[in-house]
Amino acid sequence: GFRYGSLVEDYYTGYRLKCEGWRAIFCYPERPAFLGDAPMTLIDVLGQFKRWMVGLLEVLFSKYNTLIFGLPRIGSLALAYNYYACWAIYSIPLALYAFIPQFALLNGVSTFPKVTDPWFLLYIFLYLGASGKDLLDFVLEKGTFERWWNSQRMWMISGVTCFLFGCLEYALSS
Repeated sequence: GFRYGSLVEDYYTGYRLKCEGWRAIFCYPERPAFLGDAPMTLIDVLGQFKRWMVGLLEVLFSKYNTLIFGLPRIGSLALAYNYYACWAIYSIPLALYAFIPQFALLNGVSTFPKVTDPWFLLYIFLYLGASGKDLLDFVLEKGTFERWWNSQRMWMISGVTCFLFGCLEYALSS
């Protein structure tokens, strides 16, 4: 990241090369060429994610913005880069979704429809449909139910911790 001054140099390098017209291929050999290195503890994972969130926000709000700079150069692929650049911002609605129902319950206000309410069926349908689709994607990619469940847990943990703190760190440093 020293060359670009970014904490997400791999993301930034790939994005800039695509914007300059380079072509990319996906190489997935039967036997992996290397396995990489990953953080071992939850604290290490959350720290790394926070650094990534700050780096992605730096790219999002730079002159190389994924929509303004990338869209004219790489077309709709810029939307995929934008999806990852906005990850930290997703923490705001996720944190609201995590905390508002608890506060409402303490005050005796219902945030979800009652089981006898006809709108409850729509709520259940949407929830099960979204979760089922995500689970199906995991299973089709040779994942297991346990891995999917752990992924859901990690998304919530990281969404209300390191993604949110990455947003705050970026906002305070800007």
